Amino acid sequence: MTATPSTPQNDTGKPEPGWADAFVYPLATLGALVGGALGALIVCWAARSGYYALPVVGLFAGWAAAIFSRKGGWIVALIAGLVAVAVGLFVEWKCIARFHEDPSFLYFLEHLTSLKPFILFVHGVNVALALWCSARK
Repeated sequence: MTATPSTPQNDTGKPEPGWADAFVYPLATLGALVGGALGALIVCWAARSGYYALPVVGLFAGWAAAIFSRKGGWIVALIAGLVAVAVGLFVEWKCIARFHEDPSFLYFLEHLTSLKPFILFVHGVNVALALWCSARK
């Protein structure tokens, strides 16, 4: 008597995607948002203490996206990278770099290039960490 495989196989011998695979990307998005929010809290706390820890946002967003989705890959990395960009810019505006002329977020985005080159480099490191941490399987 031969045992049947527990998951259906296709012509290539790889298992067919199941219902759990349908939730990979929504779970990755949820994980990246949760990790980004936790990272934002840590960065704001560090900024009040005088430290600049922006890459923590990308690190937590990437880790949480990979953990929540239980899968890595370039799409999960793309989700985590986009969340890291958005949350990183928000945290920079809200907790770190204040423009005294106009405190609005739109003004901040319009004058983003007036930030110091090191700050822009750190935003790149933020995204790179999110990509690297979430792409790993």
